[in-house]
Amino acid sequence: MAKYSGRDVSFQIPNDWQDRTIAAFAAPLKPKQTVAPNLVLTRDMVSGNEPAGAYADKQLVELAKRLEAFNLVDRRESLVAGRPAVDLIFTWRGANGTIKQKQTFIATGAGTVLTFVATALLTEFSAMEAIFQAILDSIEFPAGNNGR
Repeated sequence: MAKYSGRDVSFQIPNDWQDRTIAAFAAPLKPKQTVAPNLVLTRDMVSGNEPAGAYADKQLVELAKRLEAFNLVDRRESLVAGRPAVDLIFTWRGANGTIKQKQTFIATGAGTVLTFVATALLTEFSAMEAIFQAILDSIEFPAGNNGR
C-alpha cells in the first residue's frame, strides 16, 4: 500500500490505484464579489509520456466545444520548475460574467500531466495574476522525479 499525505489527512491506497488527486484553493470572497479567484490542480494519466503540448491541445479542443463564448487569448510554451509546460489563456462566459482562465499543463513523466487552472472574473484577473504566477513559480518536484 502507498501512503497519501495531505495537509489534513493521510491514508493508505492500493499500489496499483492511479492518483487522480484534485486540489482546489480559493481566495476569500470579497463583498459584492460573485466569483472568488481560485486555483485548481488536477492530475491526469496519459498514454506513455505524452508531451504537455499534445495533452494541452486536446484539452483546448474540448474547452472550445464546451464553454460559451470561448475565446483563446494565448497558447504558449513555458517552463515550470525547469520542465516543459504549455499555458492556455482564454476567456468564456460564465453564469456570473466573463471568466478568464490560465491553464498550465506540465508533463511530469511516468505518464502523468499536472494541470494548474487559475480562474477569476475577467475584470479581476489582472489583479490576481501576480499571485497566480507566484504559486506557479513556487512549484518544486521531488528529487529523483526527473520528468520530461
